[in-house]
Amino acid sequence: MQRHRLTRRLGLLIIIIGFGFLLYPLTSITLNHLRAPGRMETFLAEQQSLTQENVEVILEQAHAYNQTLDGTANGAIDPFEVEQVSLTPPIDLEEGEVFAYLSIPKIDEKLPIFLGASEYHLDLGTAHIDGTNLPIGGKDTRSVIAGHWGWRTQTIFRNIPELVAGDQIFVHALGETLEYRVVDQEIIHPYEYGKLAVVPDEDTLTLLTCTYVNGASDRLLVNAKRVLPEEVIVTAEEQTAEAADLTEATGLHQTPETKVMVKRYGLMSVTLILWLILFVVVIRFLRTFRR
Repeated sequence: MQRHRLTRRLGLLIIIIGFGFLLYPLTSITLNHLRAPGRMETFLAEQQSLTQENVEVILEQAHAYNQTLDGTANGAIDPFEVEQVSLTPPIDLEEGEVFAYLSIPKIDEKLPIFLGASEYHLDLGTAHIDGTNLPIGGKDTRSVIAGHWGWRTQTIFRNIPELVAGDQIFVHALGETLEYRVVDQEIIHPYEYGKLAVVPDEDTLTLLTCTYVNGASDRLLVNAKRVLPEEVIVTAEEQTAEAADLTEATGLHQTPETKVMVKRYGLMSVTLILWLILFVVVIRFLRTFRR
């Protein structure tokens, strides 16, 4: 009897440990997604509290950095090819300090943008690739933002393949919201950084992540073009969306895609079910200690 109880106890303990390994990433992804809107709101509030003098100093540093670039992206560093990226930030920010926020309504992502695509920054969210323009907008600029194709605790850029021409991407930086519309996607090899060169007379934003074609690790680019306020045509659908409490502060005129939300809520449901099962297993495990 005692031996049977020990065997049962050991079996339940192994199940509990297995569920723990499985639930850690699933729970982290769910919690990070639920906390993302609040984190972005906090960032936007902090940005609004900056004095005009502080904003001008940061902008001056950012423009000075952008002017040092020749537009060819020859100095760009692939963060997924280099294990440790050690860079001097072009702006006086602490490591781990958020510079801007990226919001992509269609895939329901709100992600911090850090300066310098180090492993640490990419663990936290997305990061600006050194050698490309900082994401502050401007003619003859191209800012490239890197992010993992999903990570241990966040989905990050897992759903950007769903983006098509016309989809909105917003960059919130220094109290301003820059709107971009997706133009196209392309897949490049890690060494094809000429594809990240500035497009003449345009303000371009490019999202970059890993993808796999024929078993080889390549890079997926989602290219978007800046839309200036005077160029935005508000449709009846967008007016309806704005009326549904989608405010100008967040700029979220486009609603999340159904397929993305089904996956999102499906993951939440599976996570909840697994937690319930784990709870039952833990109760049974504790009962094995009763005499």
